[in-house]
Amino acid sequence: MKKKYLSKKILVIVILLLILICLPIFQPIEVRGYFVPYEYTIHGTYIEINKYTGIDAEVEIPSYMWLRPVKEISDKNLKGAFEELDYVTYVKMPNTVTTLSRISFWNCCNLEEIVMSKNIKKIPVGCFTNCDKLTNVVLHEKVEEVEREAFAACDLLKRVTFHNSETRIAENAFQNRTQSCNFDILTLVSAKDSAVEKYAKEHGIKWEELEE
Repeated sequence: MKKKYLSKKILVIVILLLILICLPIFQPIEVRGYFVPYEYTIHGTYIEINKYTGIDAEVEIPSYMWLRPVKEISDKNLKGAFEELDYVTYVKMPNTVTTLSRISFWNCCNLEEIVMSKNIKKIPVGCFTNCDKLTNVVLHEKVEEVEREAFAACDLLKRVTFHNSETRIAENAFQNRTQSCNFDILTLVSAKDSAVEKYAKEHGIKWEELEE
């Protein structure tokens, strides 16, 4: 009797897993992190992180969930996935991530280090605004654009390294209407004779040549 009950239970679990794996191919499913500390959406071919719900200060976002790559860190319902999480100090993104949404890390005021995916194409509006403890950011070759207020009011930001020397930087990428980064300590690093070097000189920001 017990074996038969156990077999039925296993069968039900297998069916549920198959539904969760297959159904999102036709319709996205929002999940409130039963197995991992995230609220996320399962899409047909990828996972979107909507909110970090864990308690750890150091976070490594998984590369895959439900046999799908984690591709997006979102701002579901106008709330960033790490917005105002003042206990988070370190975040490492997997290279599967290709998209950051606006305000993903807005006011994450104790974030000291962010390891960016090598496949991010854009740093969107307000993404790291008010990240008071952030000191060093490395933007890889695929970053094509840094939008307005992306790093506004990051008081301790000392160094932003650009591996794509033609990255477009918004006029007020490092400031908003009330506060800017501390340009006395901020240095932009890029290849010589690049768009980044030109931007730095036009805005009174220190510039340094990238060492290959």
